[in-house]
Amino acid sequence: MKPSKKTKVNRAPKRGVYDKESIYKILDANYICQIAFVHEDFPVIIPTIYGRDKDHIYIHGATVSRMLLNLEKGFPISVNITQTDGIVLARSAFHHSLNYQSVTIFANASLVIDDLERLKALKIISDQIIPKRWEEVRLPSEKELKAPK
Repeated sequence: MKPSKKTKVNRAPKRGVYDKESIYKILDANYICQIAFVHEDFPVIIPTIYGRDKDHIYIHGATVSRMLLNLEKGFPISVNITQTDGIVLARSAFHHSLNYQSVTIFANASLVIDDLERLKALKIISDQIIPKRWEEVRLPSEKELKAPK
């Protein structure tokens, strides 16, 4: 993938990688993301869990949350996943650093309303956190799937 002006790493451009394999590796190794969006003309960042299925990211949230209420309107969002690989200590505090890998995604979200796709999304998210967990638990009831939480 060729980076755009919005996605290109500027401060240390040689550190930026844009191929799907590298991106998927980071996405698949983690399960917490930060969702940034604008709510009532003010930027908001919400941490949540996610799961990846091919080129789709499913994010978890309560149907009555301000995050999902805004996202279902198709507003633009930014999603960030960061994986800390190590803390770099130096003799001077100024030279301390952090080794990390991250992925930032810019998109317009859509709400999953189909019941079968919602179950699929919940399975993907559950298995992202603990592989094969979906097979070990009781599946959500219809009442739970419709709950506003």
